[in-house]
Amino acid sequence: MYKKFGLLLVTGVLLFTFVCPAFAAGEEEFWQAWQNGDYSAAGVLAKGLGATIPEYYALAAICYQNAGKYDLFSVYKNKFHQLADPVNLKGLLDNRLNTTPDDSQAILMEGITALLFPQAQLGDPGVMFGEIAPKLQDNPYLLNYLSFNDLKNHNYSPAVQKRFQQAIALKKDYPEPYLNLATLLAQTKAVEKAVAVLLDCFNNCPLVPAAAYEDLLGLISSPENTTIKPYGQTLNISVPAIKEVYRQQVKASLSRTPEHLLSLAEVLIMKGNVAAARNLLDGVDFKGS
Repeated sequence: MYKKFGLLLVTGVLLFTFVCPAFAAGEEEFWQAWQNGDYSAAGVLAKGLGATIPEYYALAAICYQNAGKYDLFSVYKNKFHQLADPVNLKGLLDNRLNTTPDDSQAILMEGITALLFPQAQLGDPGVMFGEIAPKLQDNPYLLNYLSFNDLKNHNYSPAVQKRFQQAIALKKDYPEPYLNLATLLAQTKAVEKAVAVLLDCFNNCPLVPAAAYEDLLGLISSPENTTIKPYGQTLNISVPAIKEVYRQQVKASLSRTPEHLLSLAEVLIMKGNVAAARNLLDGVDFKGS
């Protein structure tokens, strides 16, 4: 009888082990921070978990992107690619979803991961976003990623544009929907509107990805030939020159956020047009920035 009891006890423990997923220390805290929208804290927790579960580096990257910490987004995205097995991302997320199947925030994370890390083969992010859209209809992150998925699939419809605009209205300091909306407008040849959206982004968002300056410059400039003389040699090169129609508009708008104007000037310098950078900065007051 004691042997039978012992066997039943061992069997019960094994069943409990397989039915109830094990969570590493800090995982519950991570998901709670994500649930609360505290993306900086969630990023810190995810990068800590990544030391032993490298697939968490992908989740850390997503958190840092939502928090506007784009340098850290790149760092942990690269760490994921270098150290993790993308296939294991599915097991990591399934572990959470099996425990909390109706957790809209966990499904949101699954959808974003499927969108930004397609090599994990998690499935169609559009289906995941669609499942939670009725519950998170006022969530700017869902609206942005749902629309970005449509944008990636070459859907430039007014409905997609409207969702980006809704995301902006809900969170004015969130740069991603501005940048994605500008891309959509540029694809539909509405360049002036795209420029206006990017300028609004710079004026409302203290933190933007470096690519935002490249995007703006791509819309407002055209190539111009110039001559440089490095080390006594004469070279003819092509540099971006801001079109006259946009020069005063950009300078007047970004003078309200001089740090962004300075970053745009730095991009011009790196691309070889020092004169254009100097013209942008001339007369701008940087003392209050």
